Amino acid sequence: MDRVEHLFCTYLQHEGIGTLYERIVKGRMLRRLAEDNGYTSVLELGCAVTKGFDNLPFLDKGLEVTVADADIDAIRNNWPFPQRPNFSGLDSAPAADLVWAFARVQLEPSVIERMKLLARRQLLVFVPNALNPGAPAHFAYHLLTRTPCRHAERGRPGLRTRPGLVRLMARHGVRVLDSGYIDAPPIPNISFSIREFKKEMVWLKTADNGQPAASTRDPAKVWQSMQALTRFEASPFVRPLKLVIAHHIYALGVVE
Repeated sequence: MDRVEHLFCTYLQHEGIGTLYERIVKGRMLRRLAEDNGYTSVLELGCAVTKGFDNLPFLDKGLEVTVADADIDAIRNNWPFPQRPNFSGLDSAPAADLVWAFARVQLEPSVIERMKLLARRQLLVFVPNALNPGAPAHFAYHLLTRTPCRHAERGRPGLRTRPGLVRLMARHGVRVLDSGYIDAPPIPNISFSIREFKKEMVWLKTADNGQPAASTRDPAKVWQSMQALTRFEASPFVRPLKLVIAHHIYALGVVE
C-alpha cells in the first residue's frame, strides 16, 4: 500500500470522498513533478484551503518543504502527520526550487509576483474549474447553511478556465510549460463533505469536547475504495471530458 495515500486515508477520511480523491490524485501529480524535475526544496505559499497537507508526497521523498500562511500557527497546531514541514509566515517565506499555490491566484492574481521572487526554478498554480458540475451543489450548500464560502470555489470565472489561467501567467511574465485538468472523479466534487453539511445543519452528534468524532473506518479499506475510484482519473475515455468534469486546472511555468 502506498505510504502517503495510507496516511491520507488514516488522518483525512473525515474530509469526505471528494476531497480525499482530490488529495490522492494531486499527490500523485506532485510526486511525478518532483521525480521528473529533481526538486530539492518546495514552498507552498498560502495554505488556507490545503492546510499544507498536500505537501506530504514531497516530505515523503525527503525534500525540504516549507508551508507558509498568514495564519501559520493554526496550520502548525493542526498538523496531523508524523512528517512535519518547516512552518513560515508569508513575509518570511524562503526561496525554493518549486513554489506553488492552490486556489489562490484567481482571488489574488498579484501573488504570482511574490511567487516569481521566491521560485528558483518553477511555479505551479491550481484554480477551481468554473465549469465543474459540482459548482451548483456547492452554491446550494452555502445558501442552505448561510455560511460564507471559504472553500476553493471563489474568484473570477475568467481566471478559472485553462485559457484564462495561461493568459494570466503570461501577463505576469511566466512561460507555461504545462497546463491541464486534474481531479475528475466519477461523481461531481461538491467541495464539502456530508459530515460538514450535517454539522452546519446541527444534525451531527459531537464528542464531549464539542468537536465531531473522528472517522473510524479501516484506512486500508478506504484506500482500496479510492484505488477503484481513481482509475477513472487515468481512463483514456475520461480525458476528453475533463474540460467540464475536472474540478481543478493547473499551470506549471518558469519565469521569462
